[in-house]
This record gives sequence, structure tokens and C-alpha cells, in this order.
Amino acid sequence: EALKGRGLFSTSKSSRGLLVIARDPEHLLNDQKERYEKLSSHISDLKYLFTLDKHEPGVRMYEGREGLKEVLQMLLASEDEVCIYGDGDAFKKAIPGWTDHYSTERANRAIRSRLLLKASPEVLASVQVLTSRQSAKAHFSTIRVLPSALGVVGGFDVVGDKLVLYSFEETVVAVVIESKIISQMMMGVFNMLWTLADPYQKILLK
Repeated sequence: EALKGRGLFSTSKSSRGLLVIARDPEHLLNDQKERYEKLSSHISDLKYLFTLDKHEPGVRMYEGREGLKEVLQMLLASEDEVCIYGDGDAFKKAIPGWTDHYSTERANRAIRSRLLLKASPEVLASVQVLTSRQSAKAHFSTIRVLPSALGVVGGFDVVGDKLVLYSFEETVVAVVIESKIISQMMMGVFNMLWTLADPYQKILLK
């Protein structure tokens, strides 16, 4: 019945019963040509939808320590500079031991990074140690600090066309947004804060 529906044969009754008559093989080519012409007429619309979809931001959410590790491994796969903003102490508590591992891996892979962190005593000590060493970490990483009074909570990373938002409340959550426009916008915010942090850090670390 399916072949009959495609017009590949016809039937007729005869004295011997039901007679099946095959269509000329040329019909197969004509059938495909007709299908091709129908598809071709819609290709421009399909291409438009495909292009439109490419400009839509892709959003993925990761939860818990394992989810956070997965996000960090994904960022290590990129060769783009990593711009990190946020509460470094909260990050360490959320995923113990991984802060040092993550920064070491970035240096090993020659990935440059800028860190803009809340000026807690622990972070300030890390800045002083980093600036006094001629290590791989010091070569590839630069840290500036922001006043705690600014209320820095959570954090975000900008890497290439990716923006990662972090929340370190009861449940650790990381939201990855892939969008060139959004990442460029947040990079602008990061650079503005980076400039503001410079004079504050010079006074603080005198």
C-alpha cells in the first residue's frame, strides 16, 4: 500500500485475480525531482531560521560541586583569556582544593587570566605572594581587588563568547550563557571595574 501510495505501480482486476502493473522507472526520477523542487522552494526560509537560531544565546545550568567542576573543565578547554570577578573566599568554600588546581592548570596551559576579587584578608595575602614570585602563575595571572564595602557576592567569568554566572548560596549554581553580545557587554563591565580597582589596590597594598 505504501508503494502504491507513491505511485510506483497500479492494480487492475483480471480473470486471474488482481493484476499488479509496475510504473515506468522514469517515474522514480520524476518523483525525486518533484521532491527536490519542493524542498528548494523552502530552503531560503530554512536558512533564515538556522541563522536566527545561531544568534540566540544558549543557556545551560549546572548545580553542585560536580557541576562546578564540569564548568571549570570546559573553561580550561578554551585558549581565550579568562576574566574572573567575584567573591574568591566563597568560591574556595564551594569547591575546596579546586581553586589552586584551576589556577595551576590555567598557567600550565598558558591561559592568561585577570582576577577581580573582593579584598578579604586571604585574597590580599594571595595578591602579595603572587606579585612577589616569578612563577608561572604570576606570569599568566593578574589580580586586582575591590573594596568589601561594594558588597561583592557570587561572581562571573567571561571567556570568549561565554559568560558564566556563579551563585554560592545553599546550592552552588553555575549558569553558562553562550552569546557574543552578552559576553561583550559583561566584558565592558569587567574592564570598567578593573580600572576602578587599580588606584584602590595601590593604596591598600602600600
